[in-house]
Amino acid sequence: MKHWGVFLIFFLIFQTGLLGQEKKVIDSINQLDYIYVSNNLAEAKELFQKNIESARKIGYSIGEADALHLLAAVYCLQANYDEGVKTFIEAANIYEREKEYQKLATAYADIGFRIRYIDVNKGVDYFRKAVTLYKKHRLTGNLHAVYNNYGETIRSINSDSALYYFKKSLAVTRKDDSIAIPFCLNNLAEEYARRKQFKLAFKYMNESDAIRFKFDDPVGKADNWAYRGDIFFEIPQIDSSIYYYEKSLRLARECEYDFLLRYDTKRLALLYQEKGDYQNALKYFKMNKQLEDSVLNSNVQEQLAALQVEFDTEHTKLELAEQKSKLEARQKWITVAVGALIVLIITSFFLFRYQRSKRENELKELELKKQLETARLEKEFANEKIRISRELHDNIGSHLTFLISSLDNLGYLPDSEKKLEKIADLSHFGRQTMKDLRDTIWAMNHEEGSVEQLMVRITELRSVLPENLYVDIDNEVEEELVLNGLQLLNIFRIVQEFIQNTIKYAGASEIKLSFRSIGDSLELRLSDNGKGFDLKEISFGNGIHNMKKRCEDIQGHFEIESGPSGTLVVCRLPVQMNLESLQ
Repeated sequence: MKHWGVFLIFFLIFQTGLLGQEKKVIDSINQLDYIYVSNNLAEAKELFQKNIESARKIGYSIGEADALHLLAAVYCLQANYDEGVKTFIEAANIYEREKEYQKLATAYADIGFRIRYIDVNKGVDYFRKAVTLYKKHRLTGNLHAVYNNYGETIRSINSDSALYYFKKSLAVTRKDDSIAIPFCLNNLAEEYARRKQFKLAFKYMNESDAIRFKFDDPVGKADNWAYRGDIFFEIPQIDSSIYYYEKSLRLARECEYDFLLRYDTKRLALLYQEKGDYQNALKYFKMNKQLEDSVLNSNVQEQLAALQVEFDTEHTKLELAEQKSKLEARQKWITVAVGALIVLIITSFFLFRYQRSKRENELKELELKKQLETARLEKEFANEKIRISRELHDNIGSHLTFLISSLDNLGYLPDSEKKLEKIADLSHFGRQTMKDLRDTIWAMNHEEGSVEQLMVRITELRSVLPENLYVDIDNEVEEELVLNGLQLLNIFRIVQEFIQNTIKYAGASEIKLSFRSIGDSLELRLSDNGKGFDLKEISFGNGIHNMKKRCEDIQGHFEIESGPSGTLVVCRLPVQMNLESLQ
């Protein structure tokens, strides 16, 4: 008997080891690289189908759901949307049953993205379900894909919102996922091309090409050729657009990338028609019609509705089961609570005297804290008065002193024309002084503010700049940052000083201003494309010293770089962050 017991123990250990090994194999297949999957759809489809069977045999539900999720994506890439959506929903049911909310949210987003070709409103509904899960369970994973795909889905409804989500997706992706960066860059390139901002469109397109062409990814290359064709389509440059669409079509045919085949043939038919080449236009029109018919030959809308009913029914069953479980747990807690209440009544009498004594001590401590707080506020008030007087003295006081001195000297000018010119100069200087005073008062009136408020104020500077100077202002800050009045004023002054220096000395045609958050700090980056200077040979003037001092006055770290390609100033300062839920 003893020998049988030992044998049974070893057998169970051996079985457990085998089970763990099988799960690792299933998980490794479910982690196949996207580039490989998209370029080998038939092989990937067969592999994921076998993986589903393997997971079901050993009862590994999460492995089964992950394989279903990937198989659904393959179906949709092959334009088999009814099977794709059905398989997505099957995976979503398992994720919900297992309370895998991150994967469930991703599945919802994928369903919304895939069925947007069939019903864009239904696609938006699924994205809203995904966002609800992100908010409810404070999820963060795969957020860049949700942002990017949601932007693609709502592009036809609201292009401004789409551009907003493309930018948010790129900001998240640059931190977490280099493979997904080209998808974000391509969407931004296409959106800017539609807005006729071709300089930005080619900028993002070139960055995407640099990443995509590093890898052996025919599907990625085909996708990028099509996006480049889109840009030339919007310019419009018909021959260049045709060239890139035909390159994309050849690769898409090799990879059996059905969506891109339909897209390229549709665009080529339209372009050849505009060019007057009706023979080629008819050829591509027939190809597109044949591809479109192969996708829509079944009643996808009806199947989608039926799948939705099945999914909602399953979802309702799960909710009822969860409510029943909560009710049983609540009854148990009521029993426990009654017992606890009896214990509480017995101990309350003994705690009463202790609490009364403790309360008296807390009142004394509170009174002491009030006195300390009053002293602190008085000190802060005195510091604030010093700050205000210094700001007025440094800026407004020096300006007024100059005005008075200049007016006194007018009497010594014999030439009336020079007097008029001097008066005009003093009038302009007086208006500038008044503007500086208003800027100071604006910052003093804001005990605190956000980066958005500061950008609005900075944007007003554009109205007084030379017409040949382009200023690009970019806010890459995702969180809500709180700036105090001194930070608002000093950052604004740094921007003013940089722009004035650029106009006076740099001979630049473009200035870039950007805000971004790094950890618990705010980084302000100011750059121009001017002639620059040698930091080792040229001593810093008042302008650079002023910028450095203002940055350091708000506990910031100041850096400056300059060369033949321009000048860069960075001020990085600590800020308070108010992290809100997913919007």
